[in-house]
Amino acid sequence: MNISTELSDIEWLQDFAIESQDCDHVINLFIESGVPCNTDQLVLSVVMYRLTKEQEEKVDRDVILKVKTYNPVEKYKLGDVLTFPGSRHFDGEIQKIRQGYNPNFSDFEVVEIICSDNVTRSFVHGMQEDFFVDLQINVDENLEKLAKQIVEESGIDIADKIVSGLAEVRDLVCLSDFWFSLDLLLEIDDGYLNLVEAVLDIADGQPLSTIEILERIDFSDNSDQELLVFSLNYALNNDNRFEDVGLSGKVLWFLTRMKPPELAEVDNYLLCQKIDVSNEKLSNSMQSLVNVLSDEFSLTSKPLDEFDKTASIILIYPHLRAGTLPLNQSTSMIFPSALVSPRVKMTLIDKHTGASYPGWVIQKDRFVWGLEQLYQKYGVVAGTRISIEVGNNLDEVTININRRKPVKEWVKTLIIDDMKIQFEMNNREIGVDCLDESLICVDDISLLDKFCRRILQGEFALEDLVDKCFRALKVLMPQGNVHAVTLYCAINTIVRVVPETVFTILENNSNYIHVGDAYWRYEVN
Repeated sequence: MNISTELSDIEWLQDFAIESQDCDHVINLFIESGVPCNTDQLVLSVVMYRLTKEQEEKVDRDVILKVKTYNPVEKYKLGDVLTFPGSRHFDGEIQKIRQGYNPNFSDFEVVEIICSDNVTRSFVHGMQEDFFVDLQINVDENLEKLAKQIVEESGIDIADKIVSGLAEVRDLVCLSDFWFSLDLLLEIDDGYLNLVEAVLDIADGQPLSTIEILERIDFSDNSDQELLVFSLNYALNNDNRFEDVGLSGKVLWFLTRMKPPELAEVDNYLLCQKIDVSNEKLSNSMQSLVNVLSDEFSLTSKPLDEFDKTASIILIYPHLRAGTLPLNQSTSMIFPSALVSPRVKMTLIDKHTGASYPGWVIQKDRFVWGLEQLYQKYGVVAGTRISIEVGNNLDEVTININRRKPVKEWVKTLIIDDMKIQFEMNNREIGVDCLDESLICVDDISLLDKFCRRILQGEFALEDLVDKCFRALKVLMPQGNVHAVTLYCAINTIVRVVPETVFTILENNSNYIHVGDAYWRYEVN
């Protein structure tokens, strides 16, 4: 924990851990306030409690040691030891007393103290009470200021420790970054939950906020609205009929049974295979290629230096087939996200027409669903360049299918013949901008699906699949050289794998010879 020298003498801060007294403080806080509070407020409250507790213990010790608490109204004598509530390093012994002067005040004196940080400071004493501002206000302000300084200087460290510690307390519940006591929640019975289901049914697939739901049902309770909203959120969160599909900081409820049934089928195309290959590090050139491809499942992609409002991807076949976009390092910064919700409902905007389409962000599985209509509309193929832009609203993203004048082209086409892999060059009209190395079409989708199922149900060896695809592709190339990106895209037309696994096989198998740039040749030793 990086903290300043000023805070270094706070002993409990050096090795902070949540204690039972901290938990009791939080419970009492909710009992007194009767409303939930967010994580930032809770963290600050716990730190304030620790500082107050430390100050109270210090006052108790000072009484035993006959140390006096400074009060500008009191009068002191040489040799008195003073302590200052809410301030650190000011404690010390009075070394000198002199007459003070201020035309706005009557007679008073000034004491000079060598403080615990070896700095000599002056303080008034013997002031009239009429001119004395309540010291406790200043003490509270100093403690709050110090608490905020601790939270800021410790970064997320102390906040994480407080949150993880409180998360273990059975009597506390956290929803969408807000906390409350489980025992103090309002009771939401099945009757009200059935009413909520009816309200969402009438909304016909449109997610509703908790406030909007409450406005539509007659909840006969005069409790604070914050508590009512939190209690209803807790009840809905624990009922499988409902799902929160709102983006970060916004709770929106949706009926689980209204989710598109196609979402359940996406795993058939996007489930990335975990394949054990050599752990040897890739060469710089191949690692650079991994960074350019920016596969959403890559573990070695270079982190982004900064957030960009636009991103561009080259679509690979699995996402074309599933009607999805990848959530990689760049696109995930643009699409809406949520802290807890596994799925976020959002809107996709067609850049060319402004038409809107319902979309779903599936954070855990790293994809965005809802692109099938757009792909069909513009004749998208694997290898198409697609631009993604931040929308006008937080739950909107603009999709730009990069179009061009349709022309006939010879494209690499995967053909499954007698359950064997073949590639041919077929003439096809292409009306979208593509990366040639990634442009791969499929002759018969149903045959490919059958072939893929057979591979995944049997003993699957990526090395064998790479070998078969490489041999089939090199026949199409004038010199028999295959681009690494083409091989990666061809493999992913059959099974979903990250580029690192494919490229590692290329670099570690002596049958593959690097001939320059990203091109490889096959030679049997």
